[in-house]
Amino acid sequence: MLITLETSTEQDVTFNEYDGFNQLKKVITGGVIAEYRYNADGLRTKKVINGTETRHIWDSWNIAAEPTGTTITAKYTRGINLIHSDMAGTVNYYLFNGHGDVIQLTNSSGSVIKTYDYDAFGNEKTPDLNDINPCGY
Repeated sequence: MLITLETSTEQDVTFNEYDGFNQLKKVITGGVIAEYRYNADGLRTKKVINGTETRHIWDSWNIAAEPTGTTITAKYTRGINLIHSDMAGTVNYYLFNGHGDVIQLTNSSGSVIKTYDYDAFGNEKTPDLNDINPCGY
């Protein structure tokens, strides 16, 4: 069973397609087509955005790396929570609140490059469409 959700603004129309497990399978918006695949545990194993495939390598329930082709494009180091990410040589560190939500992202020199604020339902209050950080609430 596929469920399709359409949202629109004056500028754009977004189509979201979900499967029977409520997993996002496809997004079409502004000329971008994104498709997603999941394993039997419900963990996303692959995303394809406009033909570029990125796989997800998991360590138990935590994402550990993202290879694109034969190149590792992102690596994640964890302790109790996510400590840092290395995305194509750009290292960022994660800061959390008492609930374990990502509230800031810093670069290797300690400068804050992004601050996150969430509503009561975990939705980011001021989302940035250019933000490549996959971790949040």
